[in-house]
Amino acid sequence: MWHSLWNTFAGDFGQILGQLKKHMTLVDNEAHLVYIESNQVANRANSQALHDMANESLNFQHKFLAEHKSAHEMLSTLQLREVIQWLSAVIPLTDYDKARSRVHPLTGAWFLDLKEFRGWLTAPKNQVYPMLWIHGAPG
Repeated sequence: MWHSLWNTFAGDFGQILGQLKKHMTLVDNEAHLVYIESNQVANRANSQALHDMANESLNFQHKFLAEHKSAHEMLSTLQLREVIQWLSAVIPLTDYDKARSRVHPLTGAWFLDLKEFRGWLTAPKNQVYPMLWIHGAPG
């Protein structure tokens, strides 16, 4: 009889324990859901940061290529100008006048007095070449 008055522990508390387990599972699931959501937010932020970095990298690459092309064009233009200036720099009359103004009065006199030069100069034109070729170091 004594047992009939007192319910068993499982009878009295089994339902409460079952509900506690169910609530504990719900709390765990909610915590996992919050964790997953926070990771998703972080992943979206990281994804956006990576996307921004990729765009910056592409922009830098385009800027670098444009500047490289511009520098190459400037160099080509500068080289072309230098070649044109070098080719057009020779003005014989100006160069001759400059050289003539700096010449020493007896410059080249030794050559004009050479027997070989005098012979070439006075030889009949049909016996010598009409051009005199002089080679050697300048000066």
